[in-house]
Amino acid sequence: MGSPDYEMDHILDTTGRLPAMRGLDFMNNDFSGVVKRSKEWHDKGGIVTICWHTGVKSSGYRESLDDTPDFDKLLTKGTDEYNTTARHGPSSRRSERISLWLSMNAEMFRE
Repeated sequence: MGSPDYEMDHILDTTGRLPAMRGLDFMNNDFSGVVKRSKEWHDKGGIVTICWHTGVKSSGYRESLDDTPDFDKLLTKGTDEYNTTARHGPSSRRSERISLWLSMNAEMFRE
């Protein structure tokens, strides 16, 4: 894999062209790197998508790989799964952490 651009490098080496769209992911705490690469792609006239893989507990990418949530239960009032996530509502520490991360990333895009 090497560089964060290994996929784009492979596509360019194989086809001689780059795609119009590039998908990036806020993972492994490389928020500033993702923002930098997205701005560079946009400045070249490309379209950028960014996702953020995390699990139900919002602890990060590793959790998203290990997590197998039952969405029917998560979205059904009264279930243990729903009640657990409801405790993490807008005023929870976890929600505050997610809001902080999103705010930090939004600020990086303003620069």
